[in-house]
Amino acid sequence: MRADRGVVALDWHVGYDCSFKRRFTLAQVAPVVHAPGGPAGVQERLGEVVSGGGGQEEAPATDPSDAGNALTRTSPTESGLVETVIPRLEATRRTEAALRFRRTCRDCPANGDRGREGFGCYGSLSMPIAEASERALIEVIVRIMEGGDDVDAGATAPIRHIWDNGVCGQRVGALRRGQGWFEGAAPVVARVGPFLEKRDFSSDQLFEVFLGSSKFPLEYTVLFRAFLSEFSRLAAAMNAQVAADAAPLSRFFEDLLRAHDLGVDVHLTPLVPGSTAEDVEDPSDADETAQAMELGLMEGT
Repeated sequence: MRADRGVVALDWHVGYDCSFKRRFTLAQVAPVVHAPGGPAGVQERLGEVVSGGGGQEEAPATDPSDAGNALTRTSPTESGLVETVIPRLEATRRTEAALRFRRTCRDCPANGDRGREGFGCYGSLSMPIAEASERALIEVIVRIMEGGDDVDAGATAPIRHIWDNGVCGQRVGALRRGQGWFEGAAPVVARVGPFLEKRDFSSDQLFEVFLGSSKFPLEYTVLFRAFLSEFSRLAAAMNAQVAADAAPLSRFFEDLLRAHDLGVDVHLTPLVPGSTAEDVEDPSDADETAQAMELGLMEGT
């Protein structure tokens, strides 16, 4: 059997506690839940390998490059984009464990499903991040910052947070130098805001806050709830192409919104390797929160 070529991706899961997450790390289980057909699809393909086509279990592979290895997945690390190969018997063990949890997982409030009959609290963003997705992101942000009766005023919170805290996106920008993180060699930039208050805003700035650390804390989703709930709606209202291009990011924002409703964090393979939530200014800071409340940004959260 030929090994599955796992996609290059940034992975995350909604941090709703369960015994499955306590048993396996995000890195260990992402290749299984994100494989074509999810765990059931992996099991079907692994059956051919483990049985050897004749009912006899093969010996474990000793060479990680052996074609019998079942799963690979490439993720951001401090050394760049690194491919992980999971030998077939280890892949079988993880897949069987996932399938044992499927019934419980299917009924879990954190499950977004996505056609996998479970494990919907796990998500991924394919890399390199498409330039079209960056353009769609900025188009929606331009619309949010224009405001109007049809846009929740609180949706501007992450952009204002980025400006107020001097987040420049430099750490993300450094990843664009031929490393495979992004299609675009430069971020998408637009001048956004009310007529006399327009300022430059780049996709790198938003990625640094939303994808730049290993944990997206609940405090962020509380402060940014209006943005998370408005993003997909506004993208769809603009046109079908913007909605399609924004879809990969929309799925991430929807999972953040689900985490908000469950009162939990979201855990990521960070876009900026080695980063933690503490590397970005904490939005629960008293002065920041007081300012947000004064502006009415916390309303309804």
